[in-house]
Amino acid sequence: MIPCRNIILPAILILSGLISANGQQSIFLLTDEFNLGKKVEIPVLSPSIREAVIKEGFSITATDKDRSFLLEVKASTRQGSETQGIFTSFADISIILKDKDGSTTGEKSLIGLKGAGLSYDHAGIDALKKSISKVIPEIPLLLEQARTAQKPDPVNLKPEITADRQRSLDQLAPDIILSEPLLFRNSVLETSKSSIKIEGKVSDAGGIVRFTINKMPVVLSSSGQFSAELPVNQGITMVLIEAEDSNQNLSSKSFSVNRAPGAIAISNEPADLTSASGKYFAILIGINDYNDPGIINLDNPVNDATALYETLTGYYTFEKTNVVFLKNPGRDEIIIALDELSRKISGNDNLLIFYAGHGLWDTKKRLGYWLPADAKVSNTANWILNSTIKDIIASMPTRHTLLIADACFSGSIFKTRKAFSDAPPSIEKLYELMSRKAMTSGTTNQEVPDKSVFLEYLNKRLKENNQSYISSEQLFTSFREAVMNNSPITPQYGIIQETGDEGGDFIFIRKRQP
Repeated sequence: MIPCRNIILPAILILSGLISANGQQSIFLLTDEFNLGKKVEIPVLSPSIREAVIKEGFSITATDKDRSFLLEVKASTRQGSETQGIFTSFADISIILKDKDGSTTGEKSLIGLKGAGLSYDHAGIDALKKSISKVIPEIPLLLEQARTAQKPDPVNLKPEITADRQRSLDQLAPDIILSEPLLFRNSVLETSKSSIKIEGKVSDAGGIVRFTINKMPVVLSSSGQFSAELPVNQGITMVLIEAEDSNQNLSSKSFSVNRAPGAIAISNEPADLTSASGKYFAILIGINDYNDPGIINLDNPVNDATALYETLTGYYTFEKTNVVFLKNPGRDEIIIALDELSRKISGNDNLLIFYAGHGLWDTKKRLGYWLPADAKVSNTANWILNSTIKDIIASMPTRHTLLIADACFSGSIFKTRKAFSDAPPSIEKLYELMSRKAMTSGTTNQEVPDKSVFLEYLNKRLKENNQSYISSEQLFTSFREAVMNNSPITPQYGIIQETGDEGGDFIFIRKRQP
């Protein structure tokens, strides 16, 4: 929900400076930090701020008499949420620099810096610790602004901002990506409901200090994700989303919502893709049992594949006759099944490949493998190279192919990996362009536990999705952070290089309710 009150920052960290006998500016340091409304006994921010001040050429003094500057840093934390025993809290920091006359020479705000722990209290301290990396870079910038504002004084003034530092100042506005609601042909959203969900991601190299929806502050995750429920009145409601970075660059997105009795939830969805999308095929591979006693058996891959099968065929447009489910298959069975699918699929069809089982990364050879049920420890004859999977995907005559791999070292399927791309303009455009994408449960170097948190959240998000269309990247974005918060793995998403990707995406189409 969008917070209904302004954020209160009760804690104060005061720094005041004066000119020492040797002509060096000095700083008086006084700290108060609050965690969930309680004063922090052992300061978290103060030591690092002290070091930053000294690094800028100031000395520390025990008195604030005849100060040159007053630097106020207000710090407090607030509760976030709890998921499966992992708690989150958020730190809010306000920095104000004043001269000796009490006039403000500069200020910055850092809102919603996330921490995690086994309790809200621990998460709050973690948030304060993580805020250090955001607060410290602001100190020298504020001091330099104050110096340039002063009259020239050869005794106590350092040189003006260097050219290198000036170039480093971010002048690009934050990038706001809206994933829900999906706005296609126009910026008007039709609904009959009393509220709408707004989700997406905001990013900026300099960090986000303010993010609001209709002027109300919204908490961001550590990766810039946001989710809010916005009440809407009858008639037209204007929605304004704004983001400001640490250099006061501002960006915004806006659209309007028309709430009318009897209106469909979203009337401006893309034209019906169901009839034009081709068929949806899937091959689901789950391997629990291995023939070689030297390879440890697993407990959950077949169950995970079964759960995904039920979701795809029950909620989405995957006909059961077009889904191949392989339980504990050997290498030949996997290759033959893929070969047979390639003969059935046409250029307008879509293919999802799912693999859950053992994976292996050979560091010396820099090769990644899937291990079928007949794999042997002694040799790689029955192992399936990642490059083989890539070649098969490249040869498939599909419009879209999505690979989902839940195995150790599965991130090695990517020749290169990209960060999150900008949100595309529409589902129609995504579907029009060919795609060859993959999402994996871990990176090249990560082992994945038998009990898959990755599959648990992927399946959960597919079931919870109430949109008619959701792209694979939107799906991945919706559960990636939950996986990272509840397991030691880092899911990956990106293009399978050199397989024919043209910038499109795999679109899941939800079955229409009767």
